[in-house]
Amino acid sequence: MECEQVQLVPPQGTHSTMTLKPNQCYEVPGSLSAKFNGGVPGKGYMMLCTDMLCRGLCALRTRADWYYPNNLIYDAGAPVYSAKWFA
Repeated sequence: MECEQVQLVPPQGTHSTMTLKPNQCYEVPGSLSAKFNGGVPGKGYMMLCTDMLCRGLCALRTRADWYYPNNLIYDAGAPVYSAKWFA
């Protein structure tokens, strides 16, 4: 699954994109917003965490509802530094 991370809220400006494989934790660069698969709903769950190695405060949501989280500070409580996709 493609994951685009953005450092601004709402999403704009510089961003980075990475491909996530299911059930693996990935470090991401201090993201404040994200978009999964181009903003298209999908299967499984996303977990976004405020610390590396999928630790700290984490937000877990279904991909059917949470495919374009615009404000990760609201969702996770702080910028996000790791992500995991449960397919």
